[in-house]
Amino acid sequence: MTNTRLTVITLAAAAAVTGIAALLINVFEHKQEARQTHFQAVAITDTTSDPAEWGKNFPLHYDAYKRTVDMTHTRYGGSEALPQKPTSKDPREAVSKEKIVEDPRLKRMWLGYPFSVDFREERGHAYMLIDQRYTKRVLEFKQPGA
Repeated sequence: MTNTRLTVITLAAAAAVTGIAALLINVFEHKQEARQTHFQAVAITDTTSDPAEWGKNFPLHYDAYKRTVDMTHTRYGGSEALPQKPTSKDPREAVSKEKIVEDPRLKRMWLGYPFSVDFREERGHAYMLIDQRYTKRVLEFKQPGA
């Protein structure tokens, strides 16, 4: 009878040790996973400038970025695309609505400031560089920080 009891105690102790070891391994694996902020499908560096390459590692963020080219009116505002004939001074084929035309008081309020000549509805992040480069606020005013 003591032999059977000793066998049961030994098996119970072995099962407890195995269970504790499995729990510790599971906790360790989860801690390792938590250190990795994303799954890296493609190696990218600080010099990788192509958004599509970044999109392979961050597909949800890339999809949101791609939607910034949409120029449609939404219930939250948004900006509608207005066709524009490209010129050598401004090669954009579409721009957003001019707020100064909509509310002439803005021109008087900002008289003497760059916003008095060009103040448009905001467009998506995909347009930020071209909009900043060809706004009249930069072309007609000297703005060292712009």
